[in-house]
Amino acid sequence: FVFILGYAPLLSLGALMAGDALSASWPLAAPVGVLVAWGQLIAGLLDMVENVALMRTVLSPKDDLAPRVARGCARGKFSLITLGVTFISLGLICWGLQ
Repeated sequence: FVFILGYAPLLSLGALMAGDALSASWPLAAPVGVLVAWGQLIAGLLDMVENVALMRTVLSPKDDLAPRVARGCARGKFSLITLGVTFISLGLICWGLQ
């Protein structure tokens, strides 16, 4: 769980900074950056729920719901992280071109 407390806020901060860097050429970048930043924090929450569901799967193998919850959380988490890393990458590219 400690890793989650590090990467989620860091990616969130990166999304805010990328939105700021992109706002010179794209006026909607700052508000989009705020949404992407919140998405990174939600990804961290999904990661925590996924971890709890995986622990329940290991401790109670007959639980049919826990693996499905873990899979859904993992899909959402990786989708949000991919969105965030892509947005941050665009911000870095734009920042590097300035």
